[in-house]
Amino acid sequence: MLRLQQVMTKEVCVRSFLVAGAAILLAVVARGALDLVLPASPPFITLYPAVALAGLLCGPVAAGTSGLLGLIAAIYLWIPPRMNLAVPNLTDCVSIAVFIFASMIVLSAAAMLRARLDAATVAKYALDLGLASGGVGTWELNLRTRRISASATAHELHGLTGDGRETVAEDWLRGVHPQDAETARAVLRTALTESTTASCTYRISGPPDGPRWISARARVVSSAGDRLLLCTLVDVTDQVRAQEALTRERERLRLALAAGELAVWDYNPETGEAAIDTHYAVTMGFDPNVQRTTRAQIGALIHPEDRSRVAAEHEAIVASGANYHIEYRIVTPSGEIRWLSSQGILMKSDDPAAPSRMIGIIQDITERKRREKDLRDLAEARELLAREADHRIKNSLQLVISLLTEQLRVITDPAAVEALRGAVTRVGAVAASHLAFQDSADLTKIDLAVSLRELCAHFEALHPTVAIVCRPCAALMLDADRAIPLGLAVSEVLTNALRHAFRDRDAGRIVVESMTERAQLTVRISDNGVGMQPTSRRTGLGSRIVSGLAAQLSATIHVESTPGAGTVVTLRMSLVQEGPPQRVRA
Repeated sequence: MLRLQQVMTKEVCVRSFLVAGAAILLAVVARGALDLVLPASPPFITLYPAVALAGLLCGPVAAGTSGLLGLIAAIYLWIPPRMNLAVPNLTDCVSIAVFIFASMIVLSAAAMLRARLDAATVAKYALDLGLASGGVGTWELNLRTRRISASATAHELHGLTGDGRETVAEDWLRGVHPQDAETARAVLRTALTESTTASCTYRISGPPDGPRWISARARVVSSAGDRLLLCTLVDVTDQVRAQEALTRERERLRLALAAGELAVWDYNPETGEAAIDTHYAVTMGFDPNVQRTTRAQIGALIHPEDRSRVAAEHEAIVASGANYHIEYRIVTPSGEIRWLSSQGILMKSDDPAAPSRMIGIIQDITERKRREKDLRDLAEARELLAREADHRIKNSLQLVISLLTEQLRVITDPAAVEALRGAVTRVGAVAASHLAFQDSADLTKIDLAVSLRELCAHFEALHPTVAIVCRPCAALMLDADRAIPLGLAVSEVLTNALRHAFRDRDAGRIVVESMTERAQLTVRISDNGVGMQPTSRRTGLGSRIVSGLAAQLSATIHVESTPGAGTVVTLRMSLVQEGPPQRVRA
């Protein structure tokens, strides 16, 4: 009712009154002209169509007002007595009443018709705006006239001018890609012959950035006695390109998975079900056509020794949302044991009601595990052989020491005795290094503290009257290229101290200590012996050996000696890198 009231009053303006008045005036003039030919014609015969026309064009208010004035004019001019506003007889009153009632019906019908026309116009505008906003074009083919009328969007999609002129089907097919033209024609024929909705996707040639992809849907409908082929056009270029890119990425992913022998799984923690690919099924020993499995099925395949660990880690990962990476064994239905590496991530939805899911990959790492075991076995065998070799070398050196010691007992020449004692000491130092190697974890590095303690214990056993105190720094691992020369240098310094520092004395004390600071190792050997005169020169074999070993280590040697108070020998070397050999400083 409100809509009808709006339609009845929206055209109330001067222009509508003028147009309605002109229509009624023309009707009155026409009735006057008719009166000259047919004087007995009904007085309101020309007013009926005028009121209806004015109602459609100008609205019921303007038409009703103008019609009322026309009624008065007709009564005055053609109701007896003419040219007089006397009260008409009963017959004329009935004619007047019928005209008024008919006019009201006509005006009401005109108002309702205008309301529906306005609603249809608004709906059409809204539809056109929606289609244009969505990039949807429309065209219709009149099967009788073979002409096509189309929207501006449709013209734009096909690269036509869109100047509003009617076109023919060949105008629209001209821009279709040659490879798709026959397909487009087949769709049109299907829509025409089968009276069903036909659809296809085709390309439009010409755009510089590549062909434009169009999705078309067509159907035949009947309208006002004509058969029309209606068609909608949608630009799906972005979707097609996105699908092509997705297809390329999927192919790359497939090649990558195949190259890495990886299998894909997609697990729903709430349902306990997982979607798997063919390689996953084959890896687990399933039929290749299996596409879904459950957590219970997978759990039954996990090796009994790994089952509880895998279950615990799985629950922890689901609860925390952390990335998933675990290695475990499975026992396939055929009884084969395989090692698998499974990696994945937990995908949580922003919607709390939506279920979470885990996606990831598995890889058969059985061969890798076998190679790792083989390497461990080889490493253990190598270590065993190396330890056995060091043990045999140490024993051989101990045998050499024993033979030299036995030789000392029968030699009387003092110079020979002194030389043999030096040889015993040096061989003992080498044996101590091999003993330290035996105690190391990987046979490539020596614990300096262990090596120094072994040396001190060895020399103290040879000279029980001299107390040798060892104060090494915290555990410091040195590679063999440094540890052995350093041990030999310390051995030579101890040998010189025991040989010269305690002459004419019954007892003495030597302190061997090491320390590290700022990536530098310092080894200090001090005694409380007789000391040396400042003018004395160190030209013996022991001094030359120490200097050569220090040069090999890129180390510096500093000697401080006070007559009657003892001697301090300090060796410093870098723990980072080797430098050029340093000269011996006194």
